[in-house]
Amino acid sequence: MSRLLIAASRSTFLGHAEPRKIIWRALQHRRQRCFDTAVNGARMRLHPFDSSLERVLLLRPQKYSPRELAFLRERLPPDTTLVDAGANVGAMSLPFAALPGVEIVAVEASPAALARLTFNIAANGFANMRVAPVALSDTNGTVRFFSDARDLKLSGIGGAGAGSEVDVPAKTFATLLDEQKIRHPYLLKIDIERHEDRVLLPFFGSEPKSRWPRHVLIETITREGMPDCVSFMLANGYRKTLATPQNTGLSLDSS
Repeated sequence: MSRLLIAASRSTFLGHAEPRKIIWRALQHRRQRCFDTAVNGARMRLHPFDSSLERVLLLRPQKYSPRELAFLRERLPPDTTLVDAGANVGAMSLPFAALPGVEIVAVEASPAALARLTFNIAANGFANMRVAPVALSDTNGTVRFFSDARDLKLSGIGGAGAGSEVDVPAKTFATLLDEQKIRHPYLLKIDIERHEDRVLLPFFGSEPKSRWPRHVLIETITREGMPDCVSFMLANGYRKTLATPQNTGLSLDSS
């Protein structure tokens, strides 16, 4: 029955929101708490009741960041590495692990998301996808990580709300590159709940341009009164190649 409900929700012929609300309520009343399915060609076990991201992936995967996924796919030739910082359950990186010659480093600090991500990688048997169980920050050490019990997607460093806190290992981006032996060229997708500037600005300030990511997909947020790594990138050789309400894509000029 659950499979039929999910298939109906995913149907392109179900154009209105109200029928999907009925389907969602029907799923909520079932005892099943997680669902094994395929999303963009990758096997995933999804937990939609405590994750807004996984709910979208389950019910309307075709609506999940299609332009962002195309941005990454077009920039992942063989022998390229994708660094997925804030990988969550792997929605933005699992679809690319089957591409020839592509290596993926999925960076995730949330214990709950980490368990789900690890399961999804194993379910697909992707030997070219490895996990870095750390939080990216401006120093090496440990940081306090907040887990949002209502919505796993909102977990991050310095959060607040209903949930728990735990100390997790922290690495700078330069340290991550060293430890994971990531060499240029590589792509960076980074979505770490408003912590992106704190990670990237020290990296750009200390590392030669030869170590900078060739392409960056970064969460679009309002940065008024905050250090702004996007403005820095645009002033230092990157050009904007994608703009959506959720994310900004930047590419480093080769000149």
